[in-house]
Amino acid sequence: MLSFIVFSFLLTSLLFVTESFVFIKLAKRIQSKSSNTSEKLPTSSISIVISAKNEAENLKRNLPFIFQQEKIDFEVIVIDDHSSDETYKILSEFQKKNSNLKIIQLADFTANTGKKIALSKAIELASYEILLFTDADCQPASKMWAYRMLQQLLANASTEVILGFGGFRKKNNFLNRLQNFETITTAIQYFSASLWKSPYMGVGRNLMYKKSLFLEKNGFKNHLDIPSGDDDLFVQEVANKENTQICLHPESFTISNLPTTWKAWFRQKQRHVTTSSRYSLKHQLLLGGLYFNKFIFWLSFVILLFTSLWFYAILGMTIITGIVYIIQKPIFKHFEEKRLLLGYPIYNFSLVLFQFCIFIMNLKSTPKHWN
Repeated sequence: MLSFIVFSFLLTSLLFVTESFVFIKLAKRIQSKSSNTSEKLPTSSISIVISAKNEAENLKRNLPFIFQQEKIDFEVIVIDDHSSDETYKILSEFQKKNSNLKIIQLADFTANTGKKIALSKAIELASYEILLFTDADCQPASKMWAYRMLQQLLANASTEVILGFGGFRKKNNFLNRLQNFETITTAIQYFSASLWKSPYMGVGRNLMYKKSLFLEKNGFKNHLDIPSGDDDLFVQEVANKENTQICLHPESFTISNLPTTWKAWFRQKQRHVTTSSRYSLKHQLLLGGLYFNKFIFWLSFVILLFTSLWFYAILGMTIITGIVYIIQKPIFKHFEEKRLLLGYPIYNFSLVLFQFCIFIMNLKSTPKHWN
């Protein structure tokens, strides 16, 4: 039995390190000049699309940063999805000072509610071909956010989808650090997958694509039956090695707040993972395999700690952490989360355990509302 545990630990350790080597391409892209977009001035106008449901306070706080975008011609479309707070009132005040704000009340068109329905209507009424999506609780990291995303899209004539980074504000507590660790590791995976010509997801906090692509693929029609997936499932359907690029310029990031309690974060992630069963078989096997490997790795490591081989288990963990640190240091530094690397084993173990709990709970019940 002990020999089997040792074998499991060695095998999963090897796969763990192999996964990090896959991320070298992303690290090199970040360190190279190509990580920044061309300085060519974009000439296209864009529609910035935000779906809002009871987001009065977030809109009041974040819309000013949207309207401060520079070097680009744009309209802002905010679709009010049957809000019961002062969302429409706040938007009307903004519209008095910003003529490029288009307010859409979903209730004027349908009694149905849901983020996908709201976004579909906003896209239908968008004036421009290029669409940039973010959420009401998101704030652009700079006045060049939209400019940098558009630059990346226009850099190649075949590009139709740009995957951006949506980060979160930092706080000095374990929950926040674990949440940011999960955000960074997820971004590393989907950015790396795109660089390896196999894009599989993006985040609605920072995503750009063409209106014609959305209409050609019938929008969210194939997954309207579930509340989540307006970002990752759509990218699953439309993205390919030819039409998808990533934007890594720090000025292209967005920032938002994280849930402040374990319960709120747990519910949020419960909703997010419901889309994974709709991924392609290839990506389900790949992502599932990566998680299973980490689960067995940590399980075997913990068991070995209670045997005579505890020293070698810790030594192996130290070596793996060192390799991960060397490879992923430029990536975490680029996303301004270098602090998380020092606690990598703790955060990785905690995240695997957290995700296992979500898996178990989702077997019992599935969230049914987007907000």
